[in-house]
Amino acid sequence: MGGFLDSLQRGYTIKDVSKRLGLLYFGVVDYRQDDHEVIRGLTVSTTHRDKHYAVGSYDGYDIAMVDRYDQSKDGTKSIRHNWCIIQISLHAPQSIPHVFVLPHDRSGRFAHLFVGLRHLQVIHDLTEQQYSSEFTDRYNLNAPPHQALEVERWISPSVALGIAARFWPHAIEIRDGKLYVYITEHRLDEAVLGGAIASALWLAEIIDQTAA
Repeated sequence: MGGFLDSLQRGYTIKDVSKRLGLLYFGVVDYRQDDHEVIRGLTVSTTHRDKHYAVGSYDGYDIAMVDRYDQSKDGTKSIRHNWCIIQISLHAPQSIPHVFVLPHDRSGRFAHLFVGLRHLQVIHDLTEQQYSSEFTDRYNLNAPPHQALEVERWISPSVALGIAARFWPHAIEIRDGKLYVYITEHRLDEAVLGGAIASALWLAEIIDQTAA
């Protein structure tokens, strides 16, 4: 019963925020039958289930949201995962390297997704400028090591400082022209979701301004 009530409460939150922003809320979607774009990123899999799907435009950006559920195995133990995902389509070119900004205290929520992704490594020591402890004490900046200097152009130490202040404890991914924010709080409320969307729009604008 608790899982059902939690999902219901999360759905109310996503629906209310979507209404406030003028997004269309669809609830549960079947991507095989419905004409909706799958929200991808690191959490997409053949076993995930999506609920509370919403999509639309706000502040000049195409936005989509979904509440995603999946399971992974740790030996014989099954682990349940839940992310509320915000996706923003960037105006910048899709040549931005794959980046994953991973919060230290939530790393277990993503560890199974990094298995086999050797191209994503912590690059703090490979950049020309030093990232502040305010950022590195909270996050690891993961990207292909050979693209560390290119990543530094997009996520500079000053931008990283803003990320630490605005996003923590949410995770961030930039991939294939999309910006993803992953919210892992058990109880999702309008303040958390609305703040994450505002922060995502802030970062999207910075990335697009860098590309200009």
